[in-house]
Amino acid sequence: MTSLYHIIFSIVYKRMARINTRKRKSNSFNKTLNHTDYIKILKYYKMRIPNSAKTVKRAAEQMVATKLCRCIKKVGTDSEPAAIGEPAAIGEPAAIGICTRSVINGKGLRRGSFKCAKKRVTLFKRAK
Repeated sequence: MTSLYHIIFSIVYKRMARINTRKRKSNSFNKTLNHTDYIKILKYYKMRIPNSAKTVKRAAEQMVATKLCRCIKKVGTDSEPAAIGEPAAIGEPAAIGICTRSVINGKGLRRGSFKCAKKRVTLFKRAK
């Protein structure tokens, strides 16, 4: 009787140990961009590549932020109602989604928080 108890206990104990020691998947999309990623962005837009890493990062982020904000404004933030026979204007949240998909996700990036006010600021992360 005790041997059956020990066998069951050892099976359960091994399963619990296996569950607790499983490796968790690392979220690769939380990785920030490195210098070569910023250079790839600048090459994609055929821009001059600065000498210092700090200006490379600033130029790449500024370029993508400008493209994103221009796209959002173009896609549809019209507050006026559409005339008869014209397609209805797309709201700003939908425009943000469309432009994020085309400008940022297409380049293997993920978007963080952003502002399109006076100074355009966008935070990026690497996609999976």
